[in-house]
Amino acid sequence: MKKSRFLIGILVLAVMLMGAGYAAWSQSFTVQATVDSGQMSFDLTAIQAESPEDTGNYIEESCGIETIGNVETVVASIENLYPLQYTTFGWTVTNTGSMGIMVDPDMFLPSNVTPHLIIANPNGQDLDDALTVMYSLDNSDWKTEGEFVTLLTGQVIAPTESQSFYVKLTMKDQDNDDFENCKVKYTTPFIYKQTEKASTLN
Repeated sequence: MKKSRFLIGILVLAVMLMGAGYAAWSQSFTVQATVDSGQMSFDLTAIQAESPEDTGNYIEESCGIETIGNVETVVASIENLYPLQYTTFGWTVTNTGSMGIMVDPDMFLPSNVTPHLIIANPNGQDLDDALTVMYSLDNSDWKTEGEFVTLLTGQVIAPTESQSFYVKLTMKDQDNDDFENCKVKYTTPFIYKQTEKASTLN
């Protein structure tokens, strides 16, 4: 009886030693990741300015892309605009990068625009008395500035896709000659940022 118990103890010890030896074996692998950052870039082309209501062909307009202070700038020139007539001009943004881009809605904040319109005449009238400024994505459905910002918020231009933007400047009806023979300069930055969203701008 005592001998039997001793043999059982030896077998248990042997199994324990085998387990310990098995636990000492190992195999490993390595995880390696390479990250290439994307690129945010776009091409800018001008859309010719035009004044469709100018039946007398008095208004002269042009629109092009110039580099001003190392910044690509849409430059539109309108001459001989008269009350109740308007001119439209625009530009097309083509996403040439590897990620979606979107207009930063903060671009219209007063801190970023100082101001949109600059009146260069000796009378110093309020710019709102001279021109009405409207915006559109299709040159037909015109929006106010606030409506335009709402429309653009969250909209994405995917890589290789393009989107056009239009501005409509209308000379308001005048009760006097305060804005005759004066220069009105419209300026606003369009700021783009990258986006992680997958939706596209229709």
